[in-house]
Amino acid sequence: MLNTLGKPATGKDFFPRNSEIDKIYRALHANSNIYLSAPRRVGKTSIMQHLELEPRPGYTFVYVDLEDCKSSEEAFKLILHEIILSKAKTQTLQRLRTKAVKWFEKHIGQVKSLEVAVGKESQFALKIDVQNTDAWKEKCKEMLAHLPEKGERLVLLLDEFPQLIENILDTSDGTLAAKMFLLQHRNLRLAPELASKVNFILTGSISLNNTVGKLGDLKSINDLDPILLDPLSTAEAKDMAERILSAADQFIQNDSLDYLVSRIDWPIPFHVKLLLKGILELPRGNDKTIRPQEIDQAFESIFAPGNKPQFDHYFSRLPKAYKDKELAFVRKLLNALSGVTSISIAQVHDLAVEHDVVLRYHDILQTLESDGYLFERRELNNIQFRSLILKTWWQRHESRKQ
Repeated sequence: MLNTLGKPATGKDFFPRNSEIDKIYRALHANSNIYLSAPRRVGKTSIMQHLELEPRPGYTFVYVDLEDCKSSEEAFKLILHEIILSKAKTQTLQRLRTKAVKWFEKHIGQVKSLEVAVGKESQFALKIDVQNTDAWKEKCKEMLAHLPEKGERLVLLLDEFPQLIENILDTSDGTLAAKMFLLQHRNLRLAPELASKVNFILTGSISLNNTVGKLGDLKSINDLDPILLDPLSTAEAKDMAERILSAADQFIQNDSLDYLVSRIDWPIPFHVKLLLKGILELPRGNDKTIRPQEIDQAFESIFAPGNKPQFDHYFSRLPKAYKDKELAFVRKLLNALSGVTSISIAQVHDLAVEHDVVLRYHDILQTLESDGYLFERRELNNIQFRSLILKTWWQRHESRKQ
């Protein structure tokens, strides 16, 4: 098992998340559409790509990354693109590809041109002119209902769905267009023609509830079954570390393995792999046994400036999500938390008063928690950084920025 960092883990490099995958299949068996909820770097994309590449019998998954789409039309085109050019090689998907192409050529009058070549050098070109979002929804529904064979189920894995909504919001008629798209997509998910044939799994690296909540339209997603992805258990984190170290021909004793995992207070795959990257990069000669002092060295190496790309996705997000006094409040809050173990909710309220964001600070806290920055300890009525790694990076690098 290789230490893949910065890209989804697939095949032999995917660490089996059996309990999480079982949750998903149970919900699909109940014919649910799913919102896969988890902060950044917990492994959502790796799990979805594993579902696509290694489906259980009766299921076909198609992964679609919507991050760069800015309209319903673009999303629609990309879904078709991924159905036709999916990396999965199942016979069921090959039939779906053929049926999708034939159906489009026959039924969609708005298509100006369609060129598809599926093979070693797959190519895809589609020019489509759909101005009416209801027409988009109806055509998409008809196509999807046509694809699965009897007893088969097509599951569309729509990654970065919240980002798509934010992209639509940034357009000239953003609010109206986003609300219309959410309504149309809900109607699509609930269409009787798709029942027991087509399901949707939505996820993203930012909170869907917060994104849609800004529109005051949470009812548009209340049909989704939320599934929370948990971090790795201690046993899973140890297992992952041992597999990666073994593949690199390194050895670690049980007491050192316990210590390695103890340095990671929030054991998500990204943090385990980041620490292992530091361990594997240490100059160690012919000694292949990992010791606690080397784990400490590797932990410190996480915060070298060269690792900025590994953390940038956390902090480049903040100026996009918050503006003016809200951004100033968030930065002041994270600065305060980076120097202490925790602060009370009363102190957070005082900070919100200082920045004139009292009406919004509860929503901001919920978003920062769901996005993986903070963790509210409700039994103690305080908040703290979600992880020591993130806290230390903020303290040493981001807190200096204005």
